Amino acid sequence: MSFLSHVFRDTPVAMQSLTFKYGSEQATHQDFPYVVSGVTSHLAASWIALEAVHPDAGPLGYFPGSHTIRKFDWEDGLHYHPGVKKNPDHFKVHLEEECHKAGLEQKTFCAKKGDAFIWHAALAHSGRPVNTPGITRKSFVTHFSTKQAYTFDRRAPQQPPVKFALNGGLVFGDPIAPQDENVLTRGGAVPSIV
Repeated sequence: MSFLSHVFRDTPVAMQSLTFKYGSEQATHQDFPYVVSGVTSHLAASWIALEAVHPDAGPLGYFPGSHTIRKFDWEDGLHYHPGVKKNPDHFKVHLEEECHKAGLEQKTFCAKKGDAFIWHAALAHSGRPVNTPGITRKSFVTHFSTKQAYTFDRRAPQQPPVKFALNGGLVFGDPIAPQDENVLTRGGAVPSIV
């Protein structure tokens, strides 16, 4: 949280989280066309290894420096939405061609348990191939924006979010099933409602 606060010069907001048991084998992509923040540059992600990642388990691949390449035009801007003719395959080809033109080589992150990888949403990355079926790659991913750029919860954009202060950042309560959203208050100090 302190790193993201420093980079963004604003309070970070955890927008969403994902858990993975196996390698995703996701095609090369950047996050900002899919995970939309009110300010496109106010978007970052963290990837935490919940176990040591074997090279055959589909580790995280990334192109250092790819945040500087020419952005992809989805026909009417930087964000993907249903109805556009271009698709994620076009996006992948564009990113890999632009990285090649810029002389950027893909790197692979074979993490140890507990290692974290934090990146800006413009970093081109992928899930590398799973070469040994069934081998796990347990990991936890969170996308972050800022208090300035993420002012509503995408799950219920019409209502003001319930905000919890936690570890120097903000987390929004679940607007759809608040009775199930108890992970912030279980087993310890209750975070403050902002």
